[in-house]
Amino acid sequence: MADAPQKGLVIGIADILQSLGNRGWTGTAEIITGDQEKRLFLFFRNGNIQHARPNSDRAALGLMLYKLRKIDLADLNFALTAQVKSGKNFGETCLEYGLVTKNDIREALLFRGRDEVLSLFLEEQSHDTNFFEGDTPKEDFFDSDDVAIQLNLNPMGLLMEAARREDEWKMIKEKIDTLDEVFVRVQNDEPVAIGLRPVLLLCDGTRTVEEVARYSPWPQFEAYNIIRDLYRDGLVRTVEPMDLVRAAIDAEQQNNAEKALRLFELAESRGINHRQMSKRIAIAHLQLGHKNQAFRHFVTYSKRCMENSEAESAVEGLRSAISVDPTKMDAYNKLADILVGLSRKDEAALEMEKLISILADKGDSMDLVQAYQKYLLLIPGDTTVLSKLAEAHKNLGEITESLERFEQLAQLHKDNGEAETAVKIYHRMIEIDDECLHGRLALAQTLAEIDHPKEAVAQYKKLAEVLNRAGANGNPVNWGFMVKVYESIVELDRLDSEAWDWLAKRYEVEKKFDLSVANFMGMVNSLKQQPTREAELVPPMKKVIELAPERVDVRQQLSRLYLALDEKDKAIRNNFKLAEYAVAQQNSNLARDAYRAILEIQPLNLEARAGRARLYESGGKYETAASHWRIIGSMAVRGGLFEMAEHAFRRAFELDKNNTEMLRDYADAKEGLMHTEEAADLLATYAKHMITEENFGLARNAVKKIQALSPNHAQLAELIAVLSKSNASSN
Repeated sequence: MADAPQKGLVIGIADILQSLGNRGWTGTAEIITGDQEKRLFLFFRNGNIQHARPNSDRAALGLMLYKLRKIDLADLNFALTAQVKSGKNFGETCLEYGLVTKNDIREALLFRGRDEVLSLFLEEQSHDTNFFEGDTPKEDFFDSDDVAIQLNLNPMGLLMEAARREDEWKMIKEKIDTLDEVFVRVQNDEPVAIGLRPVLLLCDGTRTVEEVARYSPWPQFEAYNIIRDLYRDGLVRTVEPMDLVRAAIDAEQQNNAEKALRLFELAESRGINHRQMSKRIAIAHLQLGHKNQAFRHFVTYSKRCMENSEAESAVEGLRSAISVDPTKMDAYNKLADILVGLSRKDEAALEMEKLISILADKGDSMDLVQAYQKYLLLIPGDTTVLSKLAEAHKNLGEITESLERFEQLAQLHKDNGEAETAVKIYHRMIEIDDECLHGRLALAQTLAEIDHPKEAVAQYKKLAEVLNRAGANGNPVNWGFMVKVYESIVELDRLDSEAWDWLAKRYEVEKKFDLSVANFMGMVNSLKQQPTREAELVPPMKKVIELAPERVDVRQQLSRLYLALDEKDKAIRNNFKLAEYAVAQQNSNLARDAYRAILEIQPLNLEARAGRARLYESGGKYETAASHWRIIGSMAVRGGLFEMAEHAFRRAFELDKNNTEMLRDYADAKEGLMHTEEAADLLATYAKHMITEENFGLARNAVKKIQALSPNHAQLAELIAVLSKSNASSN
């Protein structure tokens, strides 16, 4: 079986017939002509037309039998009445009553088939085609009358006949512009040829040319020629446009919608441009089942009503259009706009609700989104529709739009005091897009507002994770936003030391040291309230001291912390640093307290004692300072720290030269340093002072020490002599 042309092609009828004939195609072809949706069904077998059926009653079998003079008008009317009663086809009815023979029916069907196909060539419109392959006629299109005989019409023969008729048709068109033209007889006393009279009588000012040809006893094309001749000879004339309107209205009253439509359109083309014409044309189309045309003309009627400030009539027109095709969004939009203009916003919203319901049933997501949007312009607070719009955007893959609508929805619920519902919506946003920053932020903020701090902190932390992840992927980090996130965390949970730590370090990077210190202290305070985390206090305290050396309280706290952690050496070092700072700040009391703290930990710490001694010096308390230096020197000697001892005794002696007893200890320090001569010198001075004070025993001990250190000391002989003399005198 040869293939049919592609379904739905809009091509000329000659191309259709030639293509199907040349291919030897078998099947049913549906040929649709123009906007009026006139259809002709043809069944082909091996490229020849076997059966033809029009969807119009203008080519009914009865009329064909009448035109071929197989029956007269009386028989035609009788057979039609009998057919209604019997329910049989017209052909069967005529055969039953003996009005025609089977050959008559064959001839009529052949005549009709040829005439209908040839009439397609007279249409000045394109043809849409549908093809249905099959070895038998499609039952939906043909009845038993239509398939009673085989026509065996060759497409090429029809094309040749069509070419001949086309020439004649050009001549007819010179006088008759359209088959919808209406003629009326002209009063004339001249005799009329008997063959022309049936056609002349049918030109009554109400019938179109096509109708006259249909009901005349002549084949259709011959009837057209007769009408042309009548018009040429002045026996008929065209009616005025208003007469066309009256004829159309008369056709309406007779329920002849097809005729009414043609007359209204002809009248409109000739200048009758009243808006009611659009309405009447729309109604006629609707009655004929031409939904697209009916819809279009109802819309046109509404538009023209608006142009004439007849809003109510415009509403009526659009509602009629919508009743024809409830899926046309544009009509609903226009209707809603008009109703809003009439201050009937609620009514406009109801119309959009109807559209939404219809589109939802159709599953038309694109149009449904637009309908939701239009509705929300009318009722912006409708949370149900807003939710559906958000989901519709999501289903279309429009994630950004979906999230925006969900955010609006959540805000509406919050404004209505329904924060828990808003929380669910924010969760839905995150479900759609795990990295939805504004959704997570709004969720965290809302959880905080409704006193769910733990959940809020969890969401803030997830938000921070998303931001950090974005930064790790090479995207710029919005540090300002990150700071706000962590500030929100510590505001909700003062014990979140990690958040305090992050903020402190971030502010340090930004050189906002006051804020950095404040957040390190926030971390310290949070850790203090968590007994098992004492060791973690050290780093933030050290950072505070680094950034704010003046924070003496933190220095002191750090020392106590080291002690609590049994890290005495670190406590001592920290107090030394505090003392150094205090000295630099000339705060002797603070320095003294720091040294005292060291000595409480380590009483023999000579450095701390030296520090205290220096403080007494700087304070002008020289005797006290000297006393401390002497003690330090003595302790140093006992500890074998001779350099320190030497330094301490020197300072003590410089501060208190009258303290001769110190010279003996001073000499011990020199001796420890192997400075024997200097030690001997100090002992010699000491011995002299003892002799002067008549403390001969101590003097002798000193001299013995000199003899051991420096047997040839310059003062040794003199001292021995003095002591010998003092000994002799005492005896």
